[in-house]
Amino acid sequence: GAPTNSAMFLGDAGIPSKAALKAHARESVRIFLAAFASAAQT
Repeated sequence: GAPTNSAMFLGDAGIPSKAALKAHARESVRIFLAAFASAAQT
C-alpha cells in the first residue's frame, strides 16, 4: 500500500506518522471486513 511505497521511494522521510498509520490500518480493516461480509452473504 501507500505507506510501503512511500518508505521505499523516500526512505526515512516517507515513513508516515503514527496517526497516519492508524488511519490507514483502520481503513484497510474496514475495507477487508466489508469485502468478506458481502462474500459471506452470497
